[in-house]
Amino acid sequence: VLSLILANLFTGVYSFFFSGSYKYCSPGSVNNEYCREMLQYSVPLIPNGVMWWLVNALNRPIMETYVGLHGIGLFAVANKFPGIIAMIFTIFVSSWQISVLEASFYNKIFRGVLLILLVLLVIVTFISKWLVSFFTSSDYLDAWIYIPVLTLGIFFSCVSGLAGGTFSAVRESRYFF
Repeated sequence: VLSLILANLFTGVYSFFFSGSYKYCSPGSVNNEYCREMLQYSVPLIPNGVMWWLVNALNRPIMETYVGLHGIGLFAVANKFPGIIAMIFTIFVSSWQISVLEASFYNKIFRGVLLILLVLLVIVTFISKWLVSFFTSSDYLDAWIYIPVLTLGIFFSCVSGLAGGTFSAVRESRYFF
């Protein structure tokens, strides 16, 4: 945790000074109204960020305790295939958040994206045994059993990403928690 904090701190300070951003900052130019608005938006995001960090950081130690290193290996292999779809979807969501304000456009794209996502995840689920046997060694063949559950999790994660774009666009961050 300390290394992440220090890395981000040094990167931010380095970028601030070597980009010349300091030229545009002065203590007298602080607008209290904008600061209050940014705090109202950003403070509810803190528990959301902490929760995501906890989920991502604690799943492996908990799994090691209950299922051992072999179980972690199976999880890592099984999570790769739905993870690829989630990564592609994250790229889409980044551009989606810009266009989310048009209601008719939003509904049409939302339905289309959910359909495509559902079809992709069903395909990955049905060919999961073949995917695992083709891309991994026989030691990890049992990983295909866990892919359907992980794809379901990816589906809900992607749906929340789509809905989260709406909350970002209208600046309602309290729903993220």
